[in-house]
Amino acid sequence: MKYPWIKKNVIYGTSSTKDCYNSFEILTKYCSKIYLIQGKHQRCMPIQRLIEEAKKIQDSIIVAKPLFAELQEGGNIEKTIQRALWDINESQDEEMVVIAGSFFIMKEVMDCFKIPYEDDPYELNEII
Repeated sequence: MKYPWIKKNVIYGTSSTKDCYNSFEILTKYCSKIYLIQGKHQRCMPIQRLIEEAKKIQDSIIVAKPLFAELQEGGNIEKTIQRALWDINESQDEEMVVIAGSFFIMKEVMDCFKIPYEDDPYELNEII
């Protein structure tokens, strides 16, 4: 793994069809903290389901501190990004924030950073 000395904090939101429990199993091996988000896209996984899966994984592992960060305004993407960046700025450790999960969260993420977003003219997630 690159940068093993840097703590990784992940902001995670996914589509409703994904197996987030398995994603959490992988993330918990490498991350210091996981922030949960829910995008506005209709295919995003509801925040309550993410919370339920997070609780299952948290209960199944032994960690010294809570792995999942406090929820920000129901999983609001902009507020969660702000909180994660504030947290790493306040830390004495070298840390980074990674945003991961689904393409369905990316428009909102890019809007937070004022990055222009162009819709893909093709729906690549549909079976033809």
